[in-house]
Amino acid sequence: MRTIQAKPITRENFRSYGEIVDMFHPDCWGFGAGTESAFFPDALTLPMGNNNPPSVCICQVKKRENIITNYEYHDYTCEGLLPIDADIVIYAGWGFGEIGPECIEAFVVPAGTFVKLKPGVLHGTQFVVDKEQATILCELPGRTFATDFKGGSFEEKDYIKVEV
Repeated sequence: MRTIQAKPITRENFRSYGEIVDMFHPDCWGFGAGTESAFFPDALTLPMGNNNPPSVCICQVKKRENIITNYEYHDYTCEGLLPIDADIVIYAGWGFGEIGPECIEAFVVPAGTFVKLKPGVLHGTQFVVDKEQATILCELPGRTFATDFKGGSFEEKDYIKVEV
């Protein structure tokens, strides 16, 4: 089993996989920024890649051993993740060519940080860092898991332990 270290997510170290925005402290333009009522439009765009409307999904993840055993990716759509009430660890790699543990990186995502995964980015179930359970908002086109989902499992010898 390979072990990798989860690193704090930054725009720079995540750029090849997608984008991030701190939703609690947006650094983009907004109406009324700094006043008692502010609105920050289009802080991040999330291309859906098909004609299905956006769907807001909820993931509930309980604390468990940080071992990556499987993966998924989408060929045509981005995926958005927003940890609401806990810090999480996500992992990313590329869903083409030889898929193996050597292509995986792990990132610590603070609660309130929106993560945009590009099409083709390999990922999977998140891990909880600082609580017993995390609630994560997930944005995808409706029916993605029926229309644009590819996934698999690693052989046991290729499982990846993630240290935080």
